[in-house]
Amino acid sequence: MGPSFYWMPDVFSSFFGDFGKKVEDVYDLKRLDPGYRVYFGEHDYIDNHADFEKLKQTFEQLETGGGRNLQKFIDKAGKNYDIAIKDLVYKPALNIFEIVTRDTIFKLNEFVSTISRQVRAGIRHQRLRTILEFPVLFLGSKPSNTPAFYNFMNFADIKLGTWHPMGGMFAVVKAMEALTNELGVEILTGHAVNELVVKNRKVVAARTDHGDFNCDVLLSGADYHHTETLLP
Repeated sequence: MGPSFYWMPDVFSSFFGDFGKKVEDVYDLKRLDPGYRVYFGEHDYIDNHADFEKLKQTFEQLETGGGRNLQKFIDKAGKNYDIAIKDLVYKPALNIFEIVTRDTIFKLNEFVSTISRQVRAGIRHQRLRTILEFPVLFLGSKPSNTPAFYNFMNFADIKLGTWHPMGGMFAVVKAMEALTNELGVEILTGHAVNELVVKNRKVVAARTDHGDFNCDVLLSGADYHHTETLLP
């Protein structure tokens, strides 16, 4: 499968749906079972089962009441997932007021607490804690620094599942490329951006090893720090 996880399949469906397409029309998906395997030693591991009831049994085997506590945790995470998709995920992140909604205000306590604190309040077994604290690493942060509200990543992991695009993650890239071609977008590969040209506090061109490309708006999908190093 490679180093990338295909999570939140509804987001991919939404993207292609914006252009009148369905995911199943552009690539084949298979839900993995187990979604992944967490190793604690060479032959010592716990499977993240696609069957939630089976996963609850795993938690219960390691900790009395673990299955019940996992259910409570995922119920909260599911509610946060609904809020995140409705109010947060598709916002442009221009200012902090975008995350202030009627629903998020009532979740204020989860923005000032952390994932680690929330997990450890309900789960005692260290291995189970490790499993539940793992997903937020995809946000580029530690569980001890990540607001508890982001437990919606656990819902994406455990309930929505880990999927495999047949042909690998590149199948998704090829599907997006085909879509952009239909829309008349030109994609240039093999053009290393060496500098972003700024005038009057605005990026006006991307300087590459194939010349300058002037722009009215520049959107960078590269690593945040790397993009900053290209600025003067």
